[in-house]
Amino acid sequence: MTYNLYINDTIGWPISAAYVRSELAKCKDKPCDVYISSLGGDVATALQIRQLFIEHGDVTAHLHGFVASAATIVATGAKQVKMGEFALFMIHKCSAWQEQWGQMNADDIAAAIDKLTSAKNALDSIDQVIGSIYAQRTGKDITALVEMMKAETWLSAEEAMEQGFVNEIIPDEQPASLTDDMRQRIVAYGYPVPELQGKQQPNSWQRFAALIENLFKQQSKRIADDALENLEPSNSIHNLKTHSTIMNKDYKSILALLAVEAIAVSEDGSATLSAFQLQQIEAALAVNADKLATADKDNKDLQKQVKDLTNQVSDLSSEKSRLEDKVNELTSQVEALQKADGEETTHIEGNGENNTAMTYAARARADYEKIKSLIA
Repeated sequence: MTYNLYINDTIGWPISAAYVRSELAKCKDKPCDVYISSLGGDVATALQIRQLFIEHGDVTAHLHGFVASAATIVATGAKQVKMGEFALFMIHKCSAWQEQWGQMNADDIAAAIDKLTSAKNALDSIDQVIGSIYAQRTGKDITALVEMMKAETWLSAEEAMEQGFVNEIIPDEQPASLTDDMRQRIVAYGYPVPELQGKQQPNSWQRFAALIENLFKQQSKRIADDALENLEPSNSIHNLKTHSTIMNKDYKSILALLAVEAIAVSEDGSATLSAFQLQQIEAALAVNADKLATADKDNKDLQKQVKDLTNQVSDLSSEKSRLEDKVNELTSQVEALQKADGEETTHIEGNGENNTAMTYAARARADYEKIKSLIA
């Protein structure tokens, strides 16, 4: 099958909203078939691509291989969703990188808790938005869908269709294969490794990788538990890196846009925003861009009107000069006739048939006065 658009890499980069918009433009007023096989990426970009699909109106998404996270959000924007018989579909709750560690006093810990609480609230909001999108697509209860997201659920084609995420199951050329590279990518994304139906026994490298992964998780949990148990207040200086933050209230326009009282800024000047906050800023910038484009168009229209009026004034000025020259010429003729001897003066002063020059002079003067009043 020939596809009009491929979404087969990380959403955000290299699969950007601008790239998808340019490809959809080639299918304007025509059906568009989109191939999707991606482990996801940036939520804000996925929401933008979903909206682009909705605005196009006639997009059919074809899901193959592993379709996870943000890629499932993209798929909900399609009019029809078809899923390969061996493909897998995964939904989960959003996450964002957090870094809180080092020697802290009580105030530092309180600030860290506030920052993490703010991040949690932002992620909860994003999860609710995504859950509502899934609910709109499937007709399922949002609470049940959020629980599925919390469980990081991998769905087969049959299960995805049963849940209402897809409209049709289509043949796949070959069963999905969980290669070493794909397993590593799934683990790197922080997803659970799916169980494939009818898969072969893992090779020695896969068993070794799974063992290391399990040991790492156990060791990480043990270290975290020990750290919590042994946490004691201390004023001593240790060779630990401390990340202190300041709640900055200077960026009033951004604070108003995000509906927050302050933004946490670290000592190196960096600030952390959630994906949802970035989406809010992106939407506001898009609105402002539209306003600027409209203002620019209005300005160009006004410039054209000014140019047209300037040309009209120039034309009227030229006509005024022409009429002035004509009046002067006729006035000179009249004066010459009046100064002439004999019969040439009698018919000028009378009311006979030879008063043509005086008539033309009077008309020219009247026209000149009209033009003069228009220009003044």
